[in-house]
Amino acid sequence: MHKPWKVYATYPTLESRCLDTFSHRADAEQAAIRYRQMLLRVALVRVVWSDEHEQ
Repeated sequence: MHKPWKVYATYPTLESRCLDTFSHRADAEQAAIRYRQMLLRVALVRVVWSDEHEQ
């Protein structure tokens, strides 16, 4: 099942990486809030829409 919403963390010293993927934006936003609390001041956490369609 395709999960187009990705929660990304961008670290100051590392590449961006995908932390989690979700089918619904609301779920991704909630996860992003949790990650921001866990990674406080360590990473920039954002939700991005991935429009790649996996066949």
